[in-house]
Amino acid sequence: MGCDKFDLGGATLIVCSRGQRQRRCSTAGCQNRASLLCDFAVTRKGKAGTCDRPVCKPCAKNVGPDRDYCAAHARVEAKP
Repeated sequence: MGCDKFDLGGATLIVCSRGQRQRRCSTAGCQNRASLLCDFAVTRKGKAGTCDRPVCKPCAKNVGPDRDYCAAHARVEAKP
């Protein structure tokens, strides 16, 4: 848990959190904690980005250096 202090020019704001939220893997039936996000390229509202679905190492498909896909996008990539 950490706190950050912000000076607002005469007022001080202190914001505390309980740490980073732990996410579960998005693969059906998997109960592992996700340590990766899917890197499959997608377009949202006209902007390029990545899927960012949380996935654990055993369920992720590594497709390159520091690039992993969730199960759904690994199936899309595998289709001819």
